[in-house]
Amino acid sequence: LFRYAVKGKSIVTVADETAYIREYAKIIEYRFLGKITIGLDIEPSILDRPMMKMLLQPLVENSLYHGIKYKRAKGKIWVTGKMLRSEASEEERILLCVRDNGVGMDEEEVKRLQAEISKACKETEKGFGLANVNERIRMNFGMEYGMTIESEKGSGTKISIVIPAVKLYEKSQGELTSDGAEKEQKEEEERRSKERKMQEAMLSVKKKFGKNAILKGMNLQKGGTTIERNHQIGGHKA
Repeated sequence: LFRYAVKGKSIVTVADETAYIREYAKIIEYRFLGKITIGLDIEPSILDRPMMKMLLQPLVENSLYHGIKYKRAKGKIWVTGKMLRSEASEEERILLCVRDNGVGMDEEEVKRLQAEISKACKETEKGFGLANVNERIRMNFGMEYGMTIESEKGSGTKISIVIPAVKLYEKSQGELTSDGAEKEQKEEEERRSKERKMQEAMLSVKKKFGKNAILKGMNLQKGGTTIERNHQIGGHKA
């Protein structure tokens, strides 16, 4: 889970994101001794569509700690996803929802929270995780996309996000492009390759000059093979 959250590509498929939520759900259900359960119902047609990573987890966490945690009875969180199709424009969008049966909010609380998450993250005073998700969506796809909140006091809350249903290799206006993901992966591979070459070069020097070699000012030229060495072996300068 930690590796998925902090490493790898920033673009994943809906299937990847929901698989992460399933594993996260196991931890939550174990931690709360089964008093809180998380269910998923994702339409198969959207599973292979790309999306930004870590859009759903902040919504689930919000339901958990602000909706269900203060409820004295068992709690339930539903995560759903489906395709939205417009007959007029033939545009496809993905609707992802996280709903809970927690304590809920009244109308004024909903308005305040909706206003907060519409601000930039650095300006919001509450709902930072939700604001971050909303900001990422709008920065990449435009103001017509983003997050909406519905809630009723004592009944629970539903948070919905809408993103474009981008197909593989179809360019979008922001981060969510397959070629962008490929570029990011290529850069990561190049970084790892440089690290391996550095380690191999250091190992080669160590083997050649012995364990007691003192290396000073090692400089690996970019893309080259020259290594400047200052070392001392057995008390004699070489």
